[in-house]
Amino acid sequence: DLEYTDPVVDEIMFKSLQKRLELPTPTRGEYITLVFNNNVANQDTTLGGMPDRHIICICNVSVDANGDGELSLVESSSEEATGCAIECLNRDLETQWHTAFRKEVISFPHTLTLKLDSPQVITSVNIVPRQSAPKNGKPKDVSVFIDDVLVYE
Repeated sequence: DLEYTDPVVDEIMFKSLQKRLELPTPTRGEYITLVFNNNVANQDTTLGGMPDRHIICICNVSVDANGDGELSLVESSSEEATGCAIECLNRDLETQWHTAFRKEVISFPHTLTLKLDSPQVITSVNIVPRQSAPKNGKPKDVSVFIDDVLVYE
């Protein structure tokens, strides 16, 4: 029987927030690149007077793999000083990776490249979009590359 302790409830709630990108074929690899091609548009909303249609905001990224699935950051195409890319690897829903919006808004696509500790068979990539207000920057169209090979579109 499953005992619903606080950590178990937290884990269930965390998983329920995830957008799971199930790979059509489990793929062995070490580098995962996410290409964000679009977001769920918020009509007539702005950030600092600029349209938010080109931003991505993610609280967490993880993978389901045959090993421990520990990820490290390789690079991101854009980040805001208050939303560094490394923040999306800490499982804290209060922090997030946020693409730049204060000084400039960079058009899509945005990329995030991560590395596993060792090559593993990856079955899915999990993304938790921003949970706090404003709820903008949620990914819509995402492509997944493993070791530079397109595995999900």
